[in-house]
Amino acid sequence: MQRAAAMYSTVTVLLSPLFETDRLTWLLNKLGLPPAISNVILGLSQPINSFRERHTLGVLMCHEVFTDVVADVFAQAIAAEGVDADEKPGDAHGAVGASSREGGGFAISWPRTARSAAAALISDDIPFLAWSRFLWLGSERFVAAVQRSSLSPATVRAITHPIAVSVGKTAITQLMYESLSNAVYLSLQAAFRREGFAGVVRELKSKFFRSWIDGVYFWSFAHMVVFLMPIWWLQPIVDNLFTLVFNTYLAFLANAPIAK
Repeated sequence: MQRAAAMYSTVTVLLSPLFETDRLTWLLNKLGLPPAISNVILGLSQPINSFRERHTLGVLMCHEVFTDVVADVFAQAIAAEGVDADEKPGDAHGAVGASSREGGGFAISWPRTARSAAAALISDDIPFLAWSRFLWLGSERFVAAVQRSSLSPATVRAITHPIAVSVGKTAITQLMYESLSNAVYLSLQAAFRREGFAGVVRELKSKFFRSWIDGVYFWSFAHMVVFLMPIWWLQPIVDNLFTLVFNTYLAFLANAPIAK
């Protein structure tokens, strides 16, 4: 779990604007590294930046999938920690894995991870790229329209302030996007386990409302941060950081037995 967290952090930094040449140059100057070392680091970073700029959408999608995989691995690790010593690891949906926990480890159920990643990709990853882009363009048009209006300067400043715009985006996202996304995710998990239509209905009846309430608490703050990002494609990257946490929760919830 620690290795997965370290790997995820490294990949995220490499793919984010924090790693751009000008910011990296500033950091290296602040650290006071010898010019030879700084030049080597900058030389290695430039191909990464160039690749990311040429393939922005592909890079974002890869980070989305990587986030989903790591989230399910985390969920399985958490489930493994909760297994008593005298219990057989795993549950009805492969929550822990099918092997032993020798040496304090656990066997990852890769079929389950594939299911969880596919469900997240369909229900949230691809849709959020489109959704965040739609809100970005829509908010720019809205701000421009308000600035051209006859409203007082004070009112215009209040309405178009980045925090006000972020609050509006968050409210719309909570009402329209997150509810549907959670429902699709839980439905797909049950469908991928081949539980049929009845299984999908049971899954939604048992777990949807809980996931929606927890999502309201979690995403009301998280999306405020996401939508304050000044670069559109940085929003999905930052969203993924929060998604890593929430998808760990969703994967754990979706693969837990339905309460009797």
